[in-house]
Amino acid sequence: MKQFYRFIFILEICCTISVLQAMVYQSHEISWQNRLSEKTLKDSWLIWDRDFRPDIKPTSVYADFVQACERLKYCTMTVDDFLQLNVENHRLGRYIHAKTPEEFYPIDDRPRQDNKDVQSVRYHMTTQNLVSPICVICVDDQNGHARKIKLDGSHRLVAAKLCGSHICVCFISLCGLKS
Repeated sequence: MKQFYRFIFILEICCTISVLQAMVYQSHEISWQNRLSEKTLKDSWLIWDRDFRPDIKPTSVYADFVQACERLKYCTMTVDDFLQLNVENHRLGRYIHAKTPEEFYPIDDRPRQDNKDVQSVRYHMTTQNLVSPICVICVDDQNGHARKIKLDGSHRLVAAKLCGSHICVCFISLCGLKS
């Protein structure tokens, strides 16, 4: 019986810690840079080139991407507003009710197959440093349909959702370029 009460006591402590962590996270407003970092820009190109360009706009080249980056548009919005834009390539729809980084990145659904996704989200939830905006490309596909695709910023987006923070989104437009 003593072990049972000890278990209940430990469980209460764990629950209290989780509630306190959630309160801290939910009150943190993420601070955003006013421009894309060089790393975000490079990572965005790599994701576009590897995962999307071949099927959507196969003849676009790095020069098109760089030229489009000279006309960047930045918007500050809520995560709910972001979801209304129907942006592709993010996990918020699957885990919209998640309350922790671990729930957003369950063990069987982690892109990096380790704890780096969770660690990165936790970092962005607590850092006082400015973070690079979330990068979204706007492009006409081969059928002329406009598409918005998140290229970089998943961990920052999840962190903002968990904290209740606004987000800064950088839009790169390749619309109007011939494929």
